[in-house]
Amino acid sequence: MFGIRPEDLDYTPNEKPGTTLKAEVTVVEPLGAEIHLYARTATHSFVARVNPDHNFTVGEKVYFTPRLANSVYFDIETEAALNVEGVTAPAAG
Repeated sequence: MFGIRPEDLDYTPNEKPGTTLKAEVTVVEPLGAEIHLYARTATHSFVARVNPDHNFTVGEKVYFTPRLANSVYFDIETEAALNVEGVTAPAAG
């Protein structure tokens, strides 16, 4: 399972195939110095923290570039965080 904090999703106005997440805005929560955008892809919902310099609307298609260096991976069964550095695939047997 993949996890990333809302501040580690960078809004970009254009799709960049292979690097951006395409989503649809479901809720816009203006908070003064920032906006919390609630969005969904075809399979997941998430929150992104963005600058208030764009007037987002519900239903708008948006794109985000995740800062993968700040992401966290979890074991699906135990929900424990995984240390992906140094993790190697099991030997074929």
